[in-house]
Amino acid sequence: MKRSVLCRIMTLLLILSVTVFISSCARKEDAPTADPVPSGTSVPDDTVNSGGGSEEGSPSEEDIGEKLTGLKAILRSLDEKIKSGISSDPEKLEVPGRRSMMIPLESMQFVSRPFDENTHHGIDLVAQNGTGVYAAFAGFVADVGSDEEFGNYVLIEHGGGIMTLYTHLQGCEAETGSYVEMGEVIGYVGSTGNATGPHLDFRVLDNGTEVDPEPFLNAQIQK
Repeated sequence: MKRSVLCRIMTLLLILSVTVFISSCARKEDAPTADPVPSGTSVPDDTVNSGGGSEEGSPSEEDIGEKLTGLKAILRSLDEKIKSGISSDPEKLEVPGRRSMMIPLESMQFVSRPFDENTHHGIDLVAQNGTGVYAAFAGFVADVGSDEEFGNYVLIEHGGGIMTLYTHLQGCEAETGSYVEMGEVIGYVGSTGNATGPHLDFRVLDNGTEVDPEPFLNAQIQK
């Protein structure tokens, strides 16, 4: 009797052990396994840039919006020319002062747009198409060219960081690198570039900054 009960207990224990063993094996087979990572391989952190930010190197809206055209492009170019300078004979240059420049036109009608430090960095001198444009002061021609905003233009270096810019010209007589006297014809009034009619947009730059031209002119201009 005791032997029979003992046998039953042993049998139950054996069945229970086998069941536990089989269940354990089944759980191991069902569990997901991760691919082994080779030694020395870094695992990327999925939390980086999880906020939807743009990838490094991709252009932002601000970068796209900063594309320079027209006026900004030419002013940057002028600033570089001012810094480098082209004067082949610096001693020949007399630095202009207040009331030392002439009105740079053979004839004019009036000022259609004065200098404004916020909106307009020159003075617009209205004249007939083809009117002669004079060098307002002696100096070396730093650049002669054409621009989408300014049209045909002439840039003259006078010394001491002072330069004059003549824009919207019908045509140019000056040549880059040449020396011009005050009153010498350097071009003709036109309406090239962003202009609605024939006029001269005359500008004075002092060490790269556009300043009011009127204090430099030796005569009053009609407004």
